[in-house]
Amino acid sequence: MAMGPRVVFTQFATARSPKLAPWHSHSARVTGRSPIAELPAPLGFADGGAVIWHLISGNNRMLARSAQVFGSMPEAVLGAESAIAAVVHLVITLVDDGRGEHGWYAKLSGTPVLTCARWYLSERDRRNSVESAITSLETATLRARATTMSPSRTGAS
Repeated sequence: MAMGPRVVFTQFATARSPKLAPWHSHSARVTGRSPIAELPAPLGFADGGAVIWHLISGNNRMLARSAQVFGSMPEAVLGAESAIAAVVHLVITLVDDGRGEHGWYAKLSGTPVLTCARWYLSERDRRNSVESAITSLETATLRARATTMSPSRTGAS
């Protein structure tokens, strides 16, 4: 059975998990903003957890990442559903890192909601990445359960 594009979730024991650091660094580098600082007050990480989501292609290739860290699974699902529902209203911002790498992120009402999965060496690859991500987001299904990054599985929370 062929699988189409989908949104998958990863849950971390805390917002300070070392396993979350590379994702946080990528998002901040692409958008120029801290993803945690962008969160509205209700997402204040009261339970100490953190959830992110990724847009994955039918052949399991990461196409894009959420640009925000969420305080719970329901908030992350709502964030992903909002991005899917508003895909035609997303505003794409192209960015360059000053070292020859190209990236992009998508904003909704001025807030970053989606970033490139990685940096690209050519403008053509960046354009293809944007097109693949937006086209896939239009038809993506949600896998509304999270892979848990726990201390017992990773050696760190």
